[in-house]
Amino acid sequence: MKKLVFANAVAAMLATFALVGCGGGSGEEGAVSTAVTTTEPDPVQEAPAPGKSPVPTEAAGPGVTLTLTDCARVTGNPVPAPEISGADMQEVNDVLMSHDAAHSFDVFQRSPAEVMWWVRSSGRAVTLAALGTGVHETNHVLDFLLSGICNEDRYARYLLDGQVHVTGTRMGDTANRVIVDSTYPAALKVSRAARYSLYITETAGNSRNDFSSLLDEFNAYAGAAALEASVRSDPDMGYLYQANVMSDENIGGMVDFMLFMQHYLLAARTGTPQTYSAIQGQPDTLAFMQVLWTRAESLLARAYPYSTAATGKGGTIVPADVFAEIYSPQMLSELDALGITHKVAADWAGTYLH
Repeated sequence: MKKLVFANAVAAMLATFALVGCGGGSGEEGAVSTAVTTTEPDPVQEAPAPGKSPVPTEAAGPGVTLTLTDCARVTGNPVPAPEISGADMQEVNDVLMSHDAAHSFDVFQRSPAEVMWWVRSSGRAVTLAALGTGVHETNHVLDFLLSGICNEDRYARYLLDGQVHVTGTRMGDTANRVIVDSTYPAALKVSRAARYSLYITETAGNSRNDFSSLLDEFNAYAGAAALEASVRSDPDMGYLYQANVMSDENIGGMVDFMLFMQHYLLAARTGTPQTYSAIQGQPDTLAFMQVLWTRAESLLARAYPYSTAATGKGGTIVPADVFAEIYSPQMLSELDALGITHKVAADWAGTYLH
């Protein structure tokens, strides 16, 4: 039987995805396993704002195992409503439905048990950090399920806003994303050391941490970033986070991955031309890259009033040095070379680049 096993270590937020598929043309069931391991930073546990308090969470219980039988729900349209169990699950349901129905609530509907495991494992209450972690991590699980279990062709698929985007790349077909290290600015390796180390330098030992997995992380951050922007824009939701705390969560991660993608393209074009040619020749992959880029820019514009760039104190961290590099002429030229449309530095002159 095909399985996607989602194992975890709560303290380190270690997520190990193991895809077990059938063997080759012999027709016999095999034990071929492909594993991708990523380690997420611990979410910031935010104290509530005055007034309403966050809803306490129940015990997380054992991790969730998804199998081939889950494909009907994961790929369903429409997706059946989740069966609510517990006040914390009701809170998750209500916040996601009201503040990001297109993506976060859709992810929750497709795998409610997975989202709840992450929310309950992230702390003692339902907070914005816990919700973002639940949506982000479950998005990974669904993407791997869609790419390796529910579809035999193994093309990388990404769930975003209720739509499954099918690309032309397969896991393991492109260069490891550690190639980013050859072109990434030294100063940013220091200022963004935690996330840079996690996603770039620590991935070198696994050939499956390639361009398809880079897009998977970009998608997970950009997907959950919509919830973060929506909740922070609603004054009634202040009980889910502490306004005077600087928070580096999904929006900040999305910005990091904008630049990771640009430097991957630069490194591939100048150092691994086979990978670059493969990406260049995949219109479906390029189309999804455009979807991610356009979404990221839209969310950044929406999030600015609640960012540290605007408040000068608490809020969502959008790293200024990374942002400036993203909109440098050299980095934008990497997008131009592949026909990906984008904003320019002047578009941000009154906000992030003031």
